Amino acid sequence: MDDLRIKFSIIGHPKLEKLKLIVGNQAFELLVTLWIRVAQNRPHGNLKELDNVDIALYAGWKGDPEEFVEALKKCKWIKDNGNGLEIQDWREHQPWVFFAPERSERARQAAHAKWGTKPQRAAQKTRSERMRVAKSKGNHTKAEWEEMMIFFGVCVKCEGESGLVCCDRDHIIPVYQGGSHGINNIQPLCAKCNASKGPDNTDYRLLFCEKRGIEMPAKWMQPAGISLALTSAPSPNPSPNPKPTPKAKKNKKFIPPKLKDVIQFFTENKYTEESAIQAFKYYADGDPPWTDSRGNQVRGWKQKMRGVWFKPENIIKKKGNTPPWL
Repeated sequence: MDDLRIKFSIIGHPKLEKLKLIVGNQAFELLVTLWIRVAQNRPHGNLKELDNVDIALYAGWKGDPEEFVEALKKCKWIKDNGNGLEIQDWREHQPWVFFAPERSERARQAAHAKWGTKPQRAAQKTRSERMRVAKSKGNHTKAEWEEMMIFFGVCVKCEGESGLVCCDRDHIIPVYQGGSHGINNIQPLCAKCNASKGPDNTDYRLLFCEKRGIEMPAKWMQPAGISLALTSAPSPNPSPNPKPTPKAKKNKKFIPPKLKDVIQFFTENKYTEESAIQAFKYYADGDPPWTDSRGNQVRGWKQKMRGVWFKPENIIKKKGNTPPWL
């Protein structure tokens, strides 16, 4: 999603004025930032998997997370639906965002019907299924994540150079590669570093601590030999007379572009850096990475970007032509 609705009536609304009294004049900015992050990552407005720290980071709140979330509840911007927190009346006020996943699925099914193809990804595990497997290997608590955020306090890869305050939980060994959800496989990365990571499984926490001459708590260390556990094991019953493996056709190795290459390509063609990061993250986070909706590898990525992501709303606006309300 790259847009959401904000009604004119929000200016001077009693709920907003009440929130200003609690958190200050930045209330409107905090709300909009929260809504944008929710639209991008949780189109149904459900916050049940987020703790108070996550919600505060989503909004860019730098104070006490508990106080901020309580203020949102008190002013009725979020509510508890019995299964967790959610944005108040999100479906009513943001129908375009709410039904985005359904529209995407209908479009995908229509494309398969039109071209007579089978949805190759249907047989693959969904992200929620992979996450269940990851949690069965190891899990962590809200307190453990908060402790890690207090210890590092910043993205461990760029160390704050991106200028983004919020940090997300990054799986050092990606879930689709068999990584767990345990705290020893979690590191705080900003959205930009997370989007550019791809299959990289570098533990940036160790590099962060090494630069500063500090020691990372042993409970966060990766188990010894973890990389070996992810490699395929030999067959337990090898054939006594194995057949010679036929020579595979030599295909030119696909080297996915780096985030900086995609950003440069977009900006050279007068499209925004934000849309470049969004496009890069879409393909880099694929299963497997850099494949399209049919499961085909995106080798001609520039052509794909032109055809899919070069849209009018992503064009860089010229100074002087921007409406005063934007």
